[in-house]
Amino acid sequence: VGVGYADRRNMSGLRINGGEIGRHDVQLDGNSVQGAAWRETAVIPNPAALSEVRGVTNNFTAATGLAQGVVPPTTQGGTNAIHGDLNFLLRNEAFNANTFGNNLQGIARPKYRLFQGGGAVGGPVVKDKLFFFTSFLRLTHNSSQTYQATVPTLLERQGDFSQ
Repeated sequence: VGVGYADRRNMSGLRINGGEIGRHDVQLDGNSVQGAAWRETAVIPNPAALSEVRGVTNNFTAATGLAQGVVPPTTQGGTNAIHGDLNFLLRNEAFNANTFGNNLQGIARPKYRLFQGGGAVGGPVVKDKLFFFTSFLRLTHNSSQTYQATVPTLLERQGDFSQ
């Protein structure tokens, strides 16, 4: 589950054809969904909406750009039969072990709550002619963060760093 920019970048750390990390492209239905800064996958589709995920590594056309490899997932479409699914993922600190360092120092497990739920449904609008498909994914994430900072002294705030 990717929460935020750093997780999207970590999930995008693919090596294709022995190339460097980030020398690939991820295209959703033919459109690149890579971020400009770190080449992270900026759009992560609902897994329930995907019909195919594959890797392309040879004989590139000009459409693939600067990639060593391309991962082109394809989304689903509607059919003549109504079909769908529901899914959820739950993570909670009650299910996680504490870290070795926290146990050593007597620090309780930090709060960590993640809920991801969604689904997809598709079907006919006009039989054999017009179809619909839609999906929804919601991610709720709460986790505690510990920060340690030093506050400047009165002298430092006045520009005196002699102490």
